[in-house]
Amino acid sequence: MEVNEAAPKYYPRMSPLEFLQWERGQEYKHEYVKGEIISMAGASVNHNKILSNIIGRTWNHLQGKQCNIYPSDLRIAVKSKNSFFYPDATILMSSHDKLSIDPIQLEIRLEEIYDGVKF
Repeated sequence: MEVNEAAPKYYPRMSPLEFLQWERGQEYKHEYVKGEIISMAGASVNHNKILSNIIGRTWNHLQGKQCNIYPSDLRIAVKSKNSFFYPDATILMSSHDKLSIDPIQLEIRLEEIYDGVKF
């Protein structure tokens, strides 16, 4: 049996600040989990279609409320987990033109997304 997958790329461990500086110069996105760097894979057409539908329908429900939904290009810091993620979608509450997020709600969602990953 022939395997046509690229070998995984391993990155040196780095601090959160080193990661942020390093990632700014990268062509592709990476997530950071307690010093480990994880390359982000591209998404399929079906994945993006589903995500577009979720964002569109959610956006309709958020009209008139003090929150916005953002797609996967928004990097989220989870300080209590010493990690940075690119969730498929993120809802942030806006208050006085500053964005804030309840880290407990985000961590619960991340645990659902990354089931089996030890934080």
